[in-house]
Amino acid sequence: MTVTQTSDTKPVVLLISVENGTVLCGEVGGHIRGKPGVRVQWASDQEFTLEFFRLAEETADGVPVSQDSPKWPFSEPRLEDVKWPLQKFEGVLREDPSHSPSVYKYYITLGNLRLDPIVIIDRLR
Repeated sequence: MTVTQTSDTKPVVLLISVENGTVLCGEVGGHIRGKPGVRVQWASDQEFTLEFFRLAEETADGVPVSQDSPKWPFSEPRLEDVKWPLQKFEGVLREDPSHSPSVYKYYITLGNLRLDPIVIIDRLR
């Protein structure tokens, strides 16, 4: 997993492409580490869909972290405001309501091709 350093105003940009029937994303497979407020942008010359899922976690002493937070890892835009598929998506990583680190996986789908799973980790607090 690579840590991507960025300002809160300049997005981390992940380019999505297809080569030899395989979906490619970014330089390290689309993995992201970022703190709340970081902007992440996905872009492609083809329409794509992103799907996000919260992963179960445990603290260092084995206590499960609440799964009550939503599956959508962004403070903006709201999930209901995004119309998939599209060629460019930008979101701002949100703070988890429980204030615990958040871990999500996401899928990228272009037509009948899918890249999965990719992980977003909020561990830079």
